[in-house]
Amino acid sequence: MEKPSSSIKFFGHNNDEWIGIVLPYDSQEEQSTGSKGWGLRYKVAIMGYHSSEPGELTDSEIGYAMVRLGVTDGTGAAGRMKTVRISQGDVVIGRFLDGSAKQQPIIEGVLGRTSGTKFGKGRFECKTGFVGSLEPRNLIGRHESNEISNPPCVPTSRPGGKGSSGSSKQKNRSIQSQLASQIGLDTNSEAKLNEIPKPSILDLF
Repeated sequence: MEKPSSSIKFFGHNNDEWIGIVLPYDSQEEQSTGSKGWGLRYKVAIMGYHSSEPGELTDSEIGYAMVRLGVTDGTGAAGRMKTVRISQGDVVIGRFLDGSAKQQPIIEGVLGRTSGTKFGKGRFECKTGFVGSLEPRNLIGRHESNEISNPPCVPTSRPGGKGSSGSSKQKNRSIQSQLASQIGLDTNSEAKLNEIPKPSILDLF
């Protein structure tokens, strides 16, 4: 890992802490795909230590940072584990395990994305997490923020997408009509109260 390129003060300049951004997966493909990688590691461009100009040091030449897990995440022993959910372009914070030598970085946390996050091509600009096999889903679309006002765990419906075409809707109605007919409902008449017949005692066994 290269030393700071200037005398400008930055977060962690006088201690072992740092803040950085996870580099694009194409610069760490072997690790991100698991083909030849090992452990929980990500290439991180550290602010104040790595230049914003990739020409001076390519993304592929930047070293890996290990990931520190929380005590409730599990190590994998006895099948106890949680998947690390760090994506390219994430802003991460950490420290150097080897102190002033500053060659062994470890990730200790992440800074959540907001709805105002802008993507860019620069080394220290955020990148979308949708890469490779990770694609937007129909319900939540390209949701890429973690805010209390817009929680990602509450999906909203979206127009269009799979299952929204006229032919799909017609097929679904046909299936629903067949199921209704099987329990004795007339799908061609208006809905009435107490229309569902009481099950026979034999139907319960």
